[in-house]
Amino acid sequence: PHFISFIEYKNPKKCRFVRIDSETDSALKTGEVDEKDYENLILLVKTDLGEEGLVVKAEKLANDKTPAILNVEEFMRRMSEMHGFYGMDETDALKNATLILNVLNKTVQSLSSLEESKRKFAVKQIYYMAMLAYKPLTPEALTEFLDGNETLLEEYCK
Repeated sequence: PHFISFIEYKNPKKCRFVRIDSETDSALKTGEVDEKDYENLILLVKTDLGEEGLVVKAEKLANDKTPAILNVEEFMRRMSEMHGFYGMDETDALKNATLILNVLNKTVQSLSSLEESKRKFAVKQIYYMAMLAYKPLTPEALTEFLDGNETLLEEYCK
């Protein structure tokens, strides 16, 4: 992080480091989405997760196999990493996180039609998968995620 910041400072017009997952770049999207079409889905996901401060959006991502991605502002991510590097408590970068649901994914498309208990389970699993791409889960969240995966495997193998 220090070296990257140094390079950006020395050459502000030539280079800028931004992680691919810090913003939903046009390279990751296949088209624009009207948020009004997905207001109910977004509200369901927010309610089922119960995560304060988490922003939920709907996008058409290029890879329809990805149900969701988690975006964290680059500045908050860097501050969190710097605090960790110096042995300080890491700032909670997820306070400004955005969960982006891929409306082209079949699982995300079926969320609205699921019964409440199955929907809550699926939403949690989707959220944990997006979190795993960002950082390691807490022990409690990892246990819940692994238990959910075991449940899915049992159902699949029946």
